[in-house]
Amino acid sequence: MNINFNGYDENSVTMLADTTLKEGEQNVLVTVGDNGTATVAKATKPFLGVCTCVRDGYATVQTRGYCKVKTSAKLSLGSVSLVASSDGKVAENSAGKMYFVLDSTDNESGILL
Repeated sequence: MNINFNGYDENSVTMLADTTLKEGEQNVLVTVGDNGTATVAKATKPFLGVCTCVRDGYATVQTRGYCKVKTSAKLSLGSVSLVASSDGKVAENSAGKMYFVLDSTDNESGILL
C-alpha cells in the first residue's frame, strides 16, 4: 500500500524575496532576513521553511506541514534537530530546530515543518 503525506497541515506565508532568491526558484531552504524578507538559509543555521515559489519579488514560504527536502545524508527518523547545510540541503545538527522526519533516503527526506 502506498501512502502520501502531501498537504498535511500545510501553511505558507508570502514574504518579500531578497536578492539571494532568484525568480522561479523553488524548494530552497529560507530564513528571515532584513526587515522580514525571505533569504536563503545559511549553513549550520536553522531555517524557517521551504520557499515553494519566487515571483515578482515575492517568495511563498511553506512554514508548516509535510514537505520533501534534499539532504546531505540519510537523516534519523523521528524528532531530529536540523539545519541548512553549506550546499543548501538539510543536515542533522544539535544547533538546529527540531523537526519530525517521517521518511529518509541518502539524498531526500520527508519532514514535518
